[in-house]
Amino acid sequence: MSKTLKPPQSLFVMKFGKAEHIQKFIDEGLIYMNCTDYFRQSQNDEQGDKYEGAGVVHKGKIVCYRSTMLEEKLFCLWHINNKDTPKVKETKQVGGNLYELIIDTRDFTRLADTDIQDFKVALIKNHKEFNTRLINELNKHYKGRFWCQPVSYYRPTLANYKPISPFMKPVRYRGQNELRYLVLDDVINSGKPLEIRIGNISDIAQSFDCSLVKMYAHKY
Repeated sequence: MSKTLKPPQSLFVMKFGKAEHIQKFIDEGLIYMNCTDYFRQSQNDEQGDKYEGAGVVHKGKIVCYRSTMLEEKLFCLWHINNKDTPKVKETKQVGGNLYELIIDTRDFTRLADTDIQDFKVALIKNHKEFNTRLINELNKHYKGRFWCQPVSYYRPTLANYKPISPFMKPVRYRGQNELRYLVLDDVINSGKPLEIRIGNISDIAQSFDCSLVKMYAHKY
C-alpha cells in the first residue's frame, strides 16, 4: 500500500447514512471508522461482506485472514468520476464549473435500516480540502499508518489463491464505486471502532434528503 493519501480526482464524493449520523458528519466532521470485522459479520445486504479481512481466497473460500484485520479501521465514501459510474443516470456541465448529477436514489434504500425519509446523503463539494483536514488530524496519531484509494472488485469463485488487500471487494459490490480510507490502529483502539473529528465541514459539504433525484455540486 502507498504511504501517501492521494485520492483520485472525482466529480462528486458522497456519504450515505441515517440523518443523525450525516448531521454529525457535517457539524462535527465526525469520521466514524468501523472495524473490518464489523463488515465481515454485518447482515446488512449493502454493508455486509463475508470476505472482508480475507488475506487469500481460493475458489470462493477464504484460505486465511490478513494479520492486520483487527487493526483495520475503515471509512467509506461513494465517488463519481463520470456518467458510466454504476447508478449514475447522467452527469453534465450546466455552466462554468457547475455540474448536474442525476441518480435514482431508490437504488440506495437498502443501505438504510430505517425509512428513506430518515436517510440522507452528504455531498462533499471540495474533496481536496476535506482530505487536507483529515490528513492533518490523522497525522497526529497515525502518521504513516493511513491510506486511501478506490476499491477494486474481483470474483471470489474465480480466485486462485488470490491475495486480497483491504482495497478489494467481491464484484457484487461494484455498484458502490467505493472510495475507501484505511487506518491501522494497533495501540489506541485495537478491535474497536475509531472516531476522528476534523471539525465543522459545512463550508465544503452539505446534506440532502434521499428523496431528491437531482443534486447539484461544484467541481473543484
